Amino acid sequence: MPSHKSLDHPVHDPNARTLRSLCGAATTAAALAFALFVGSADAQTVSVSPASGPGNMVVTVTASGFDAGNVGYNTGFYVDDAFRARCPDDSRANCSIQMQITAAASGPHNVRASNSANETDTKTFTVAVPTARFFPTCGPPGTQVQVTGEQWTVDNYASIAFNFSPVSSKLPDATGRFTDSFTIPALPDGTYIAMVSNSAGFAVGQTFDVTASCTTIAQVIESTGMEVQHGGTGPWFPVSPGDPLRKSDTVRTQGNGQHGQMEFPDGSSVGLSGDTTYRLDDYHYNPGTEEGSFTLRMIQGFFVYVSGLMQKDPVDPPKVDLPVGSIGIRGTGFASRFDQTTQTQELYLAHGTIDVTPSGTGVPLTFNAPVTLAITASGVTTPSLPDADADGAPDDLDNCVNAANPGQLDANGDGYGNACDPDLNNSGTVTTADFGILRAVLGQSATASATAAAADLNGSGTVTTADFAILRGRLGQPPGPSALRP
Repeated sequence: MPSHKSLDHPVHDPNARTLRSLCGAATTAAALAFALFVGSADAQTVSVSPASGPGNMVVTVTASGFDAGNVGYNTGFYVDDAFRARCPDDSRANCSIQMQITAAASGPHNVRASNSANETDTKTFTVAVPTARFFPTCGPPGTQVQVTGEQWTVDNYASIAFNFSPVSSKLPDATGRFTDSFTIPALPDGTYIAMVSNSAGFAVGQTFDVTASCTTIAQVIESTGMEVQHGGTGPWFPVSPGDPLRKSDTVRTQGNGQHGQMEFPDGSSVGLSGDTTYRLDDYHYNPGTEEGSFTLRMIQGFFVYVSGLMQKDPVDPPKVDLPVGSIGIRGTGFASRFDQTTQTQELYLAHGTIDVTPSGTGVPLTFNAPVTLAITASGVTTPSLPDADADGAPDDLDNCVNAANPGQLDANGDGYGNACDPDLNNSGTVTTADFGILRAVLGQSATASATAAAADLNGSGTVTTADFAILRGRLGQPPGPSALRP
């Protein structure tokens, strides 16, 4: 009877060695296959938030799905192939960290996450082109000029010059924004250059007319076919964003699709729809006390008014003259249309308080928001008008006819309310490009930038995932519909 070999001793059997070798190979192959399976199921990705902004901006980079085999590889982050940071030791493979985009040139820059196992993923961060606004753009020596810059290189002073002489410098904040001011020096009448520049090679200029005859009271913010007539007589000139508007100027739009917006020094604004004519009779404002007054005159059409910082002057309160009366302003926002046929001024007061004085009675009547008014020379009524989205704004005054937005928020002043305007790049259609723009400002306050203000679609004050949901629901659609942009 054959004896049994003790299991306490190794078995010196060539066949056994072959079997063990085959088993080992099979085990290794299975482990490799498992690792490949895990890797494919949990692919390596890197994300960058925000995805655009000024040079040298600090962003959040997140690596996930790296080191699927749990070998211990460390993930590093690179900007344009230059090493910038790595995941900390307590989360070597996958992490979310703050990192500065050390790139100044405008345009896309590669942000890559990778490890020594050749696991890698790349996204882009787009360095935006800086902008600068000067207000006013004309005036005599001694005029105070306000300068607002956006998307300027972080940690890099923005230098302001006038007539090629330095007048000030300002360090932008973490979002690339700055505000500053300077005084026009004693110079002969003429046209000069105001400019903002930095050591990263960016420069933005604007002409400034030194003249005592110029009284700039507003600036064009948006123009699609808007024109101006200086002094209320003579030829009409097309205007562009940044152009000054002066006392006694008349502005107009003609035809559907035309639109314009102007902004005053206190931050108040007027938006014009198509076939609208508006006159800037008078305006004065003291930024120190925030007191002032103005008289604006609507001649025909459809306009939207939003109050700024100006506090009411008790002697000469701000007002808008209408064909059938006038409106006294008390920190408010409203949309109004004049019907030539019925000689009726229809008005939706979204917030604040106004005093309405019909021209035939001379008696002021006070109304608080929200309310819809029908104003004639003989009186004021509060009619019930069609309102498809039941937000209180009648359809023929609503900047989002089918999306409820009682406050009528329109951050970019394009005539489409935020609630129905996820077309953040103004391409005419909501696309995946708009997703990228919104993602870049996700989590930011609506006051952080003009982009964040426009991306706050639900008007909550912060760009959130709720705004993503609104955008997703409008994918492939145009903005609107809006009564202001028929």
